[in-house]
Amino acid sequence: MEQQPIIVPELGGTSVIASGPDCYFGGPEFSRGALRDVLLTHVENTPPGGSIDWATYYFRDRELARALVGAKRRGVNVTLVLERRPRIRRANEEVIKILKAAGGLGDDLQLVNLPGLPAPNGKVWKPQFHEKIYCFSHPRRVALVGSFNPSGDQQEKHPDVIADIGDHDIADNLLVGLTGDRIVTAMQQHIRDFRRNPPGLSYRFSHNKMPILDKGVRAYFWPRLGSHPVISHLSQVSSDARIKIAASHIRDTSSIRVLHDLAKRGVRIQIVVEATKRRVTPKAEASLRDAGIVVRRIATSGTPVPMHLKLVLIEDEKSTLSIFGSFNWTKPSIYLNHEIAVFSDSHKLFSELSSRWDQIAERTSIQQTSKRMSDK
Repeated sequence: MEQQPIIVPELGGTSVIASGPDCYFGGPEFSRGALRDVLLTHVENTPPGGSIDWATYYFRDRELARALVGAKRRGVNVTLVLERRPRIRRANEEVIKILKAAGGLGDDLQLVNLPGLPAPNGKVWKPQFHEKIYCFSHPRRVALVGSFNPSGDQQEKHPDVIADIGDHDIADNLLVGLTGDRIVTAMQQHIRDFRRNPPGLSYRFSHNKMPILDKGVRAYFWPRLGSHPVISHLSQVSSDARIKIAASHIRDTSSIRVLHDLAKRGVRIQIVVEATKRRVTPKAEASLRDAGIVVRRIATSGTPVPMHLKLVLIEDEKSTLSIFGSFNWTKPSIYLNHEIAVFSDSHKLFSELSSRWDQIAERTSIQQTSKRMSDK
């Protein structure tokens, strides 16, 4: 039987796709905090006996933290896995105090502090728990996966922290609601396994390495032995492919070489990045442009809007593929961090995400391509 269209109420930046996953967007076109409001609404609508399972990197929203504690007190089964020491080490401290206080989440909170790995020149590589997954049992079973973590606070006590992280309550961000029973169950189990078994060094390469398959969706966790799922797929697309990328960070030279190789084969690539140049450096930008890749930076006349989307859209012959998740184009993300990427062949999802990419591109300026491309 053909799946009937799913209609959900408007929640902040919600967009509805008939017969497909729900897309929830953040950005300057939407109400401030649209994605955190989606999470808050789901928390408040989960009844006693239901379940909430979260994994995230930054968590600074105290109202949202109190809502999770309130859900547990009314009988909801709450599990939260949270990075203890993100890049800004003190960023999560206020929320952690709330969650660890008497009557808080207790043993249902797992603070992840992954062991460092030896590095050249006596340095230490510090892996991060960088996933963003939010599972709910009600009003229907769903796993919200994407790029958003609740890193802002409704009454900001530490503006210096949010200035460094970027204001994600106005940032370009994404959560996609996956509703297949198999994938929601697998996401819940993944989070609960982290709570029961704090990860060590060997755990990093021995768990959740097979993709989760469910109704046209593939989900990958890493770090993993072998090839990187996103880069591996990109290297196999045909020369007629068209690729749109939204990226918050591009610094890894091996990833840039993959994009170079694609462009040399004739693949048309467009990338949108944020206005600031810390996460996508001028050197990386120039290298991409020299390969004939169109790089668009979001224009800004005031406070820069962070580009926090991690999105790859591929049109290849008659097929389309959407890739989204927590991953960045950096060495830590590719080789060290715990990350997630979801591949979907839903045409409706692709259409929605592609339209959103186009909307963001309207806020950008096209950087000059190389001379050889302008001469073509």
